[in-house]
Parts: sequence; C-alpha cells; structure tokens
Amino acid sequence: MEIDASMDFVKNWDNAAIEQWKLTNNEYAVLSNVPLSAKDKGVVSPIAVEVPRQCDIKIGSEGVPLFETHANSKAIGITQPLLSCTYSPSFVFSKCHYQTNVPQDPFAVQLLNTEQFPHFAQLWTRGYDAYTPAFNLVYKDN
Repeated sequence: MEIDASMDFVKNWDNAAIEQWKLTNNEYAVLSNVPLSAKDKGVVSPIAVEVPRQCDIKIGSEGVPLFETHANSKAIGITQPLLSCTYSPSFVFSKCHYQTNVPQDPFAVQLLNTEQFPHFAQLWTRGYDAYTPAFNLVYKDN
C-alpha cells in the first residue's frame, strides 16, 4: 500500500480494501484514486457513492505526460471497482508483489508530478491494472 502521509481511513478500511481488491478478480489489480478531503467525510456518507478519479492526462511544459493532482471526474454508484486509465500515488492498494515488480524510479526523487505517469506506464507494461474502488477508503487531511 502507498498513501500520502496525511490520510484518514474509513472504519474497517483494511477489510474493505481487501474485499474491493478481491472483487476485481485480478491478481495484478491495483486499487487507486485521488482521495476526497477529510472535511467531506461527514458531508458524504462514510462509504460514499461518488468516488473521485482522474481521467485526463495533460502534456507538461517539457513534453512529459502528467496526471492532474486533483480528481477531474468521479465514479458514481458503482458496485465494484472500475478499471481506470490513471492512478494516484496518494492511495494505492495492491498485493505486495506490486512493490517488487514496479519499483519507484530512484532518479525521480522529489519529482512527484513528473514521476507519476512513467510509474503508471511501468505498472501497466508489467501487467498491472489500476481500478477505482467502489467507495472511498481514505480521505486526505487538509
């Protein structure tokens, strides 16, 4: 699992994440989404029916593909994880072999926005698939 340092988990998040991962029926599934703000945790139900997700990729000033740092779309009312074309390093849940097979680039330290797309490409070309979970498992403290 990868998360940002400032995360708040839903109750029983660990069992819920495992169940969501199992629903993909994919050994190489990676659950990932841009977490909602913790201030939205009380506004939306604890297990929200609207899950933020990234769907757009932009080309940065140096020609490098970049993911937005915020969600630019959402999955609404899904009952199982939804295959995604992006991922967010703010929340990643998968089997441990993901960390071994798709290591972080040691030369991209401190380049979060620039490193995201190459890491996602590495994830995908090694057979992993990113999924948006059916509900919010973590929230970002602001």
